[in-house]
Amino acid sequence: MSYWLCHWQNRFWKADVNREGERLSRSYGNMFKTRDVRRGDIVYIVSLREGVLLLGGTMTVATVGPSDRKKVFQSGEMITGREGTRLDLHRGLMPDLAREIRYLDPKGVRKPLHFIPGTDQVYGQATRNLPEIDEASANILDRVIAITDSTPITKELRLISSRQLATSTRA
Repeated sequence: MSYWLCHWQNRFWKADVNREGERLSRSYGNMFKTRDVRRGDIVYIVSLREGVLLLGGTMTVATVGPSDRKKVFQSGEMITGREGTRLDLHRGLMPDLAREIRYLDPKGVRKPLHFIPGTDQVYGQATRNLPEIDEASANILDRVIAITDSTPITKELRLISSRQLATSTRA
């Protein structure tokens, strides 16, 4: 099993385009086959806004195939999912927690997400091209989802820090 960050452009990170609160069941892109995404892999839906890593939710891949909405999302491929979490457009990671996320380079070496030098902002291309992440990073994202899914969806951005994650784990 592999874990992937699937970037949604911020223009689609809106409730009138993707219904907040509904279970994630599909995503569109152009890299699923190239990156060898398979049935049973876990995909985390993410975006970036002003350098903040947003976490929409997750789903387990059921199928990988051609897009049914190529004109809308400008994508040639689609994954369908099962066991998806609810889409939350107002959940994000504080910079200290985002710095703990590790992707795997082509040789399988764990590397941190890229940040704009001298800032706490995640670089705009850091989550593009469907990066594979390691299991420890997937566990972090799963815990963020568990914390925030235990509360009602809000229209205010909720940012989770490393400290909050550690505190909730002890509780």
